[in-house]
Amino acid sequence: MSGRARHRRPLESFADRLPDAVDHEMRTAVLLAWEEIPPDLRARIAIARPRVDWQGYDDARRLVAEHLVVRIRELVECSRRGSAARGGHG
Repeated sequence: MSGRARHRRPLESFADRLPDAVDHEMRTAVLLAWEEIPPDLRARIAIARPRVDWQGYDDARRLVAEHLVVRIRELVECSRRGSAARGGHG
């Protein structure tokens, strides 16, 4: 799908509402997962998608997305079981 065909949502922030504990925990989870990504992999996706030899760029984006999903899922599952599920501090 081309960039023109893809609907792009504007960046959203907490400016229009008061963030709660879940917002803060999710933001922390995403930031921690993002920091675990190697700098060279982040650099590969920071550039614009090349017109030729784009396979490496797409692979890097896929790896980053998969890493973020896995790490956030681990954090969510961790908070759903154990003492956090019983109202404790996880």
